[in-house]
Amino acid sequence: MMNTVKILHKKRVFADEIVMLKGNVNYTELHFKNGKKIILAKTLKILYSTFSEHGFFRINRSNAVNIRYLSKTLENYAVVKLVNNVELNVSRRRRKHLKEFIYETTNI
Repeated sequence: MMNTVKILHKKRVFADEIVMLKGNVNYTELHFKNGKKIILAKTLKILYSTFSEHGFFRINRSNAVNIRYLSKTLENYAVVKLVNNVELNVSRRRRKHLKEFIYETTNI
């Protein structure tokens, strides 16, 4: 199946429909573009390793965003704003990598 990611034993989701992954200790919330969310008992690290090949970028310890749903960056890449009007801080050490990632994905 193209562009689907297995999240549970028999459950698959389309990576294009997920706006962001939000980690909280041993749980991760998957936020969908329709506003729904699913909570999984998997760490962000495990899920990000799967989703990173589908255009996701880890902006800080707790969040990974789908670059397709990025509406703009603010304050020299210190903050990203998503299409659902959520603003998230980007960690200082990942700002340069985010800028490069955006440039690479938009200029392919």
